[in-house]
Amino acid sequence: MFLAVAPPDVGKSLTFDRKVDLGAVQTNIADARLRLETLTKTRQIDDATPSALPAGMFKDDPQAIEIPSPKLVDEAVKAVTAALGLPGLKSRLGAEPDTWNIYVAGHPRISVTGVLSTPNLASKAALVGRAGEDPGKLASFTKSLEADELGGAVAKQLDLSAEAKSDYMWLNAGRFEFTDLIHEVIHTYEPQSKSFSTPMAEGLSEVFAYMVGQKLVELTTDAKFSYAYNDYYNPFRLRMENLIGMFSLAKIAKLYFDPATDLDTELGALFAEKNIPEDDRKTVKEQLTSPKLDAIDAALSTLAGGGVQTHDSTALDVAKEQSEAATKGTGDESLKKLYPQLSTAKGATYLTLSKVVGKMERERGAATGETPEEVRKRLAAPVEVTFEIRATAGGGDLPPKIFGTAGEMGGGAEERALPAREISKGVWQTAPIEFLNQRGKEIKFKLVNAKGEAPVDKEFTLPDRDTAKVVVRGFSVKVS
Repeated sequence: MFLAVAPPDVGKSLTFDRKVDLGAVQTNIADARLRLETLTKTRQIDDATPSALPAGMFKDDPQAIEIPSPKLVDEAVKAVTAALGLPGLKSRLGAEPDTWNIYVAGHPRISVTGVLSTPNLASKAALVGRAGEDPGKLASFTKSLEADELGGAVAKQLDLSAEAKSDYMWLNAGRFEFTDLIHEVIHTYEPQSKSFSTPMAEGLSEVFAYMVGQKLVELTTDAKFSYAYNDYYNPFRLRMENLIGMFSLAKIAKLYFDPATDLDTELGALFAEKNIPEDDRKTVKEQLTSPKLDAIDAALSTLAGGGVQTHDSTALDVAKEQSEAATKGTGDESLKKLYPQLSTAKGATYLTLSKVVGKMERERGAATGETPEEVRKRLAAPVEVTFEIRATAGGGDLPPKIFGTAGEMGGGAEERALPAREISKGVWQTAPIEFLNQRGKEIKFKLVNAKGEAPVDKEFTLPDRDTAKVVVRGFSVKVS
């Protein structure tokens, strides 16, 4: 880092008049201006030139990807559903799985012209089917890919493995696991005329994906097709297994898959079977189809008549812990990957990543009960550093400005200005600069006089203890 005390560029920087910036309100305004100018200088946020995503933000795209043959998975789904009394079902992706549109997404790029692109790595995908049979290859992608802003593309790349859309399937090449396709294919069999809550849709998809995985192992004698439950969905799956236990697998399969009936009719038949009074059925339906687990539990308790269910409260508590652990690992690790990138980004990319990180911090806080500030403190160990420099001569007559190398300051490789304001006669202070995940790091810089003469090597070490804010003092320079 390179620091210097120098006069401001005339007409290019904010000035702070102690005679005007008086009182708490004026001080806060001055601090806000200083922070904005610091961002402008160190992050080049006023620079309209687009910049690429930081190098190393994502791991390299895989060179080869194995995917279950869509045709074989479709065969297994049809076999399972037919055995449950539902022959002739069709995926919304099309009657012929050889023509299904599947997008194998590489990590997102942003070009120097600011254009975001996420390449399709379908050419690197190898389909796996029965031994001795040609599994074919993925069909050409002909659908309109859902557009993502940079923030959405980053979040999907870090946290989402696969997703069934209305007329295509999206796979994340960087996170995709072999049997993820089975779960998503199940979703494509959900009738578009029926609207399920997330717990019902994901819980039932897990139940039937496991059955389809067993059928695939039977068809191929290949254990890699065996479906492993997703810990994140365990609270949903166990509640849907409780629902199945009260009725039958065939009846719940009809509720989930049958396009010939509507959800209200199916639920009404189930409620009648349990002798739920007419006046209570609306409430029970709202509870069972709620996105809230406690509401679903209330409905299941009513349907069970207070009796024993397949999974008791202890099992549900274990599932909750498993889901929270899976969520914590995903969300925490994603943020840990983004913090170093935020520390080096600049321009439009910095602003976008700031929004992405802020959104993810709020979401993690909602999941863990922390404030966004507590999430950042726990994961990034931030330290706000303020530089304070004393002018030993001509203190208040010639306002100085602090300059620093943005690489050290966390904003690129160029030498960038760190504006300062006079806090007392001859004492100038920069706005805080945030260092993420750098506790204990030694920061080196040079301090020079107003004319850029006689540089002196200086250094300070960021604290390795739980200290959120540091004021670096003890430096002085002649400005006259």
